[in-house]
Amino acid sequence: MLSEKGLQILSNHEGYREFIYKDSMGKETVGIGHLLTKDDKKTGRYKKGISKSDAMKLFREDVKIAEKEAAKIFPHFKEYSQDRKDAFINMTFNLGADKVQFPSMFAELRKGKNTNWEEVGRHMHDSLWRKQVKSRAFDLIKTVTGEPYHQEHKEGLKQKSDSFEMMQIEYEENRPTFAEILIE
Repeated sequence: MLSEKGLQILSNHEGYREFIYKDSMGKETVGIGHLLTKDDKKTGRYKKGISKSDAMKLFREDVKIAEKEAAKIFPHFKEYSQDRKDAFINMTFNLGADKVQFPSMFAELRKGKNTNWEEVGRHMHDSLWRKQVKSRAFDLIKTVTGEPYHQEHKEGLKQKSDSFEMMQIEYEENRPTFAEILIE
């Protein structure tokens, strides 16, 4: 259901992390946006990290779950353009189905063929989610409102993804110690 273009955009938004890290909500995550399950934690499955190829396999499994969830929670989902389906699957993957709670947006989407996509975009824009995910939200809002996903956005995300490892190294080298934080 998620197009190859949508899969690439989503993987660029998520980025790849070899080792477990805490996402923006403080949840343990690994690979390409995989939230650790209770079983993952209990068994220590990713304690030593995850290879890129295994992360991609896991990512595709997680995407299948997000596809099914998005099809259930977004009214008239089957009627959307492929780009809009991709955007809502991306949003569902990012938030999790239980956190996609946008009552005003859903009210607009329930209008089916009469949906005002600018209104849907406005509801996305006016959400806490947009403040949390920043540029990702703007990419998805543009897609949902009918603006094409521009090549420069794709290239920018690719560069972001490629430079992520360098940013992580710089962060680790320049991260203040606990004592330095206490002094501030």
